[in-house]
Amino acid sequence: MKKTYQAKVSPQGQITLPKELRQRAGLIKGDSTIYISMISPSHIVIEPKPSLGDFYGSLQPADPSISALNVVEEIRNKERFRGIARLN
Repeated sequence: MKKTYQAKVSPQGQITLPKELRQRAGLIKGDSTIYISMISPSHIVIEPKPSLGDFYGSLQPADPSISALNVVEEIRNKERFRGIARLN
């Protein structure tokens, strides 16, 4: 059976989602959300904003011999070089 929830719009245009909906959607205090689509004037689909961790492992390196640690080290070295270049 479809359950109906009610929420008020504040003077700032904000709404508070009922606790049961937040729990079902996996939303916790401080989360960002994305309003995915407006199906009709009275139907809005809301989903949690994906975190960086949600994408972990979704991309494979072009060269499997290059690890993430190698990439981080290379970036740090470039940043150090830029810092030295700015001082001169």
